[in-house]
Amino acid sequence: MRADHLEFDALFQLNWCFAGDFYAQRRLSSGEHPLQLLNEIRRLVVALVFGRSPEPDYCRGWTSLHRDTARVQGLTPWLYKSLANHPDKGMPADIKKDLQQDYMSSVLANMNREAALKQVLETLNASNARPVLLKGAYLGHVVYEEPALRPMSDVDILVHEDNFEETRNALVSLGYEIQVEPQSAEDQALQLAEPYTLGRCQVAIDLHRSLGAMDYYRFPLPEIWDQITERRLYGCKVFFLSPEVNFIHVATHALNHGPLLRDWLDLVLILNRTAFEWDQFLRLSRSFGVMRPMWWVFGELGANWECAAPPYVTDALTAYRPHWLEDRIIPNRWGYIWRLYAKMWLLDGWTSRIRFLGSRLFPSKSYRERVTGTRNWAAYVGSKLGHFLHFWRQS
Repeated sequence: MRADHLEFDALFQLNWCFAGDFYAQRRLSSGEHPLQLLNEIRRLVVALVFGRSPEPDYCRGWTSLHRDTARVQGLTPWLYKSLANHPDKGMPADIKKDLQQDYMSSVLANMNREAALKQVLETLNASNARPVLLKGAYLGHVVYEEPALRPMSDVDILVHEDNFEETRNALVSLGYEIQVEPQSAEDQALQLAEPYTLGRCQVAIDLHRSLGAMDYYRFPLPEIWDQITERRLYGCKVFFLSPEVNFIHVATHALNHGPLLRDWLDLVLILNRTAFEWDQFLRLSRSFGVMRPMWWVFGELGANWECAAPPYVTDALTAYRPHWLEDRIIPNRWGYIWRLYAKMWLLDGWTSRIRFLGSRLFPSKSYRERVTGTRNWAAYVGSKLGHFLHFWRQS
């Protein structure tokens, strides 16, 4: 794969909203305010999703700032394809060409990823594992119905604990290398997924043994495994979670990183393109303990994305009384600190908690290198400060 394609794929690893992305803000420091750009693009996306034609020449005033905003928000391939039937929107020729190039780059990156995924699925099928495709892989194939429209940086696969070691060995046999190994028993207990990459191809796989978000929420695995359905993909057996579980997982994951416009589009499309069952969603939200995150999510979807929940669902979410920590890990400026606190309480016993906190305050050389790529103390402190500032700006 050409370097420019890899660079494009890496672009979509930006999981921070513009409000918390210093580099993006610096690029957009002149001209219109980023919030105005985001609102213009959001209104266009909503109109296209619901089959309404935006007013003629809606995009005539688009500049490179609009293009860059749409890129960082992960929308350019979808916008290019969605605007194909709306030539009257007045998109400047150079901007339209850039969107087309982004779409073609996404197609090529996806071809590389699909070839690797087919090989992985064939190997896992031979070992009788039940691979469940999550997040981007589910969205691209089931919801968007064209994976190139939903760029992603890695493929997330959930396997049962009984098959985890076997699946790990299968990936290694195909040439995948683990990128981050647990540094301690505490890290291993907290780790939701193991990241693997395949050499020069830069195909990344996150191998999940459990699901959760925000260092607080953990989804009950027995119920997760009751919510899978079998499908065929590339001639291989594969499994997907129900639309309701996928919605909950995608939504909590988006809140964890600061939602992009693409994340909200994901949720809107799940609601409008799948056989979504509201009673089942409400039952699972209660069972998973995620009523408060769903309240935040539907507050945004109802206000800005024309996707209000039914009144009885809204009433139930509003009536829920959250744990005092929940509103500190979701919208709070000190969210980074509160999530560290929440993560400590996932561990059993004070010995483990104190040892974990010490490992973060006084990390080993190997941990600093794992986090920043260098053992330099300044780089490590800068990395942690960057995460803190992200949560601060996001709020």
